[in-house]
Amino acid sequence: MRMNVQFPIFLTLALVMLCLASDASAQISGLTPEQQRLLQQLPPNQRQALLNRFIAQQGAAPVQQPESGVDDAALLLDTEAESDTSDSDEPPRFAAGDSLVVFATRPEDAADDPDIERAIELIAAANPYRLDERGVLPVPGTAGVPIAGLTEALAEVRLAADPLLAGLIIEVVLLPLERYGEAALEPYGYDLFRTARRGTTMPSQPVPTSYVVGPGDKFQIQFYGAQNATYELPVGRDGIVNLPELGPVTVVGLSFDSVRADLERRVSEQLIGTEVSVTLTELRSVQVFLAGDVETPGAYSVTALSTILDVLARGGGILPSGSLRDVRLNRNGQTVGTFDLYQLLLFGNASGNRRVQDGDVVFVAPVGPRVSVSGAVGRPAIYEVRNSLDARGALLLAGGAQAQSLLSSARLQRIDPRNGLAVVGLDLTNDAGLATALRDGDLLVVPGDTEQVDLAVQLTGHVYRPGLYDWSEGMRLSQLLSSSRDVRPEADTGYVLIERQASPNSEIEVLSADIAAIWRKPSVTDDPLLAARDRVYVFSRTADQGRAVYLPEILQRLRRQSRSGEPAAIVRVGGFVNQPGEYPLEVGMAVSDLLRAGGGLAESAYPETAELSRFSLSGAAERRTHLVDIDLAAVLGLDAAADVALRAADYLNIRQISRWSEQELIELRGEVRFPGEYPVSQGETLSSVLQRAGGLTDFAFPEGSVFTRVALREREREQLDTLANRIESDLAALALSDTAQTEALTIGRSLLAQIENTEPAGRLVIDLESVLTSVDGRDIFVRDGDVLFVPPRSQEVTVIGEVQYATSHLWEPNVTRDDYIDRSGGVTVKADERRIYVVRANGEVVVSNRSRFFSRSRGFDIRPGDTIVVPLDTDRVKPLVLWSSATQILYNLAIAAAAVNSF
Repeated sequence: MRMNVQFPIFLTLALVMLCLASDASAQISGLTPEQQRLLQQLPPNQRQALLNRFIAQQGAAPVQQPESGVDDAALLLDTEAESDTSDSDEPPRFAAGDSLVVFATRPEDAADDPDIERAIELIAAANPYRLDERGVLPVPGTAGVPIAGLTEALAEVRLAADPLLAGLIIEVVLLPLERYGEAALEPYGYDLFRTARRGTTMPSQPVPTSYVVGPGDKFQIQFYGAQNATYELPVGRDGIVNLPELGPVTVVGLSFDSVRADLERRVSEQLIGTEVSVTLTELRSVQVFLAGDVETPGAYSVTALSTILDVLARGGGILPSGSLRDVRLNRNGQTVGTFDLYQLLLFGNASGNRRVQDGDVVFVAPVGPRVSVSGAVGRPAIYEVRNSLDARGALLLAGGAQAQSLLSSARLQRIDPRNGLAVVGLDLTNDAGLATALRDGDLLVVPGDTEQVDLAVQLTGHVYRPGLYDWSEGMRLSQLLSSSRDVRPEADTGYVLIERQASPNSEIEVLSADIAAIWRKPSVTDDPLLAARDRVYVFSRTADQGRAVYLPEILQRLRRQSRSGEPAAIVRVGGFVNQPGEYPLEVGMAVSDLLRAGGGLAESAYPETAELSRFSLSGAAERRTHLVDIDLAAVLGLDAAADVALRAADYLNIRQISRWSEQELIELRGEVRFPGEYPVSQGETLSSVLQRAGGLTDFAFPEGSVFTRVALREREREQLDTLANRIESDLAALALSDTAQTEALTIGRSLLAQIENTEPAGRLVIDLESVLTSVDGRDIFVRDGDVLFVPPRSQEVTVIGEVQYATSHLWEPNVTRDDYIDRSGGVTVKADERRIYVVRANGEVVVSNRSRFFSRSRGFDIRPGDTIVVPLDTDRVKPLVLWSSATQILYNLAIAAAAVNSF
């Protein structure tokens, strides 16, 4: 939200509010004549920018400037707009204590001004900003700009209107930071009324037997037995109820229980054989006044059973400036009761919640002295104080100290009228500290110690029971991890990392152990001693709990604590190990330890020698690399002399065994005596694998064999993608240059869709009979992933492409290509009869445009399994030169896919 504002602030505010409240398609209205006059005085570009900005803010397109020279902002002044100010859509507004960022830039067309550049730098350097208790933003160069209650957009307008910021483009961003610590404290108890609403109807409640009956109450009298009747009878102003058959009965001033007993007695004496049921169906209303620091003071009509809390709820609750501990019930000018809501909230004592009577006044006094309690306590909050309060009472109000609190290190923050803020240390573990008297505005902080583990070690990672464990002097790793039952499956027990910190905020050191070896053969030498505050990491061999989860943070800490000019205590292993990467350098670490950290040698690793790269500084300006040959076989054989000690930044490279590869497989399908997957060795040929598989069956059709290869499939995919991109580019160019080529564009888009949806087959055209007989050296070296499909004998000839009915026909000798095409209904008008070609069963394409190969002569050779392709005549739609080759590619891939999917 950026805006350059150089006109009166009240006009801007009016426009902003109108634009924010209007739909993007609505028009601005409601300006006074004076505001309209001022708007007309603005330059057209500023009026247009203001309008476009806020319309765009609503999601509509900016309004373009009319050619007539009259801008839309002026044209819309006299029209009506509809506003929809939904609370859910209202942007947030600034309040005291909010954090924000302010950006200032100069307009592009503004001249260079060193003073403006300096102001921009000062504004940027002071980020982020925080509003003071008055909601004032302390922008450098100004006396402070009040923006509390404004949105981001309005705050930008207000800032830009300041004379010292005039000419700058201002952007304001609210930072929705969550407050914590003392800043997050709120007065205790006021959320009791957070859901209260003015005029809330009190829920119905049973009438107690002690309820005193008065005028306005309504009884339900039900006779049953000898007489059956039901009556709704109100208590009149004279306090009398007129009962049929019984006459008037005085009930005013009596309890409900007494009235019921009296009526039952009268009925039993005067109406023989009749019994009566007496209930109160409607209670009289009483008029009560609510006054003081409440949300909505005034007169309220409530039922005669309503209490002080009911009246407070009807009035919306108590304001933060009102007291929760001094709520008074006044009757006839006298205070007849005081309600301390803390007794209800903290101890469940509602004895002060008295029932109100007609003419009563519920008065909420101003809030009294307050103290704040923060830190490791049950209820951090701001508490109102009655009479005097000491630290013991403050802890009681706050729910007591938590288990991890450091009561001996508590502190009291107090505002001294003479010296300002004063901080006093308190030891709340003794009576002297607990008896410290608190004053209005004091803050009692009880610090926590959640990170301190002086008498514990922490176990984390791929274990069943992570967490803190008791530590004692002489404790070893095997006591923390006593057996394999303590770790989860796939745990890397060969490299257990221990992060050690001698004291809080000190540098860390790292050591490791092979806990699996310790379990196999307990040894005090190999079983490290644990120290207080140690963190033990057990890694997984999988990625979710592997080294990458925990090591980066440890390595980063080692880098931060490295001395100036010295490499960090980090080494690296690469090449063919199970877990290559960077690892902490341990004290006394050697090549064997780094191999263990790297998860050991991979299956393909060369186990005889390795190479260690070591860096050193030559003078002060050059870094040189030294290569150290490592006798890896000796290291693996536990030869201590060959186990070279490591230095920071060393890199161990493990090489691969020459010509190593995973086991390669080729699959044979179809008419093979023993089809299936066969492992192959490097340099093995297809004929050798077929021989191992028992050769072909008597029903095999070797001429139609399909041989696919993974590498060819990937290459075809790349070629299809390239072809699709070129056709797409040609279509775009054609659409821009010649929109009349409707047919060409339609065919081109259809062709593009087919290419994008085509899956490559990766087929290699082979002559299987020549492979089996090794004629002319046509045998094929097989690779991993190769698949050979040998179909059964074929008797059909397929015709596809631009024919009337694409189908297959039974092969007959002496039937020519054109005969099969005629049997498919002949070619269509879009066929290219000059480029008809034949795809042999083995994938070979036979085409001849220079001879009479495709004549109807008896010598033309159509074989079983052949596919005759009649392509599209691309000369009819010439704009795309790639279409001819693209259609041929699609046909050939379709034929190959059909052959592959036929098994």
